[in-house]
Amino acid sequence: MMKRRTMLLVVCAVLISAVVTAGQPMDPYQTAISRFIAPYSRGTLRITVTVGKNEPAGYTMEIWTKGREVSASVITDASASFMLGLAFLERGDRVTAWWPSLEVEKTFDVSQTEEEVGFGMGRLDRIIWHSDDYEPTFLKETDTELEYRVTPKEGVNADFSYGIITVEKGKNTLSRAEFWSAAGELIEIDTVGQYEEFTTAAGGKLLYPESFTIEDLPAGKETVMSYSKLEFPASIPDEVFTLDFLKERSALILEGRGPS
Repeated sequence: MMKRRTMLLVVCAVLISAVVTAGQPMDPYQTAISRFIAPYSRGTLRITVTVGKNEPAGYTMEIWTKGREVSASVITDASASFMLGLAFLERGDRVTAWWPSLEVEKTFDVSQTEEEVGFGMGRLDRIIWHSDDYEPTFLKETDTELEYRVTPKEGVNADFSYGIITVEKGKNTLSRAEFWSAAGELIEIDTVGQYEEFTTAAGGKLLYPESFTIEDLPAGKETVMSYSKLEFPASIPDEVFTLDFLKERSALILEGRGPS
């Protein structure tokens, strides 16, 4: 027993030494990532997609989240009428979409959202909501910023080789992320907009971004996601995070009785 305990102490000492030797603790990165995740949230998300010199396409979504466990959303307004009422239920790395105009329900991997519906989460957004799938490593520190290299873990279905994520010192907020392909090409730049302070239902303070800008360089596409009417309630009924609820919400929207 004594020998085993001694072995454990040696292993712990080696691990602690490795962390100290790395130079910069991961706390600022983890704080910056966790800042986006609240026990519950609800609000409105406006998405504008511009490809090349084409006219932008716009969508407004009603959204609800429960930690990293599940999120629900439905399109309440859209420049393309066939998108109106489209609903999404995301659990883990799977998304179920409901197309009310076609009465079609389809489930797919979260990384396929872009190809399935024409817009989706940026790579930084995916790292935030699925942080366990990615491994961060501290790179360098400047007077104002910390940089981390983030790589997908083995077995994760990812469409990039690695990302460089920037965290603002002092504030511990994400500000920018660049993503690179296996061929060494820069394929995406994500920028986080101005942060706003919110008061949660429990009385705590929460810094949350007002917008994301996602530049898909190979496709010449820019996606801007802007949040509004954000609230962080003490709870949200479980029935909200069901496809039945979203189908009912979708039907109301198509009847013109959804949120304005």
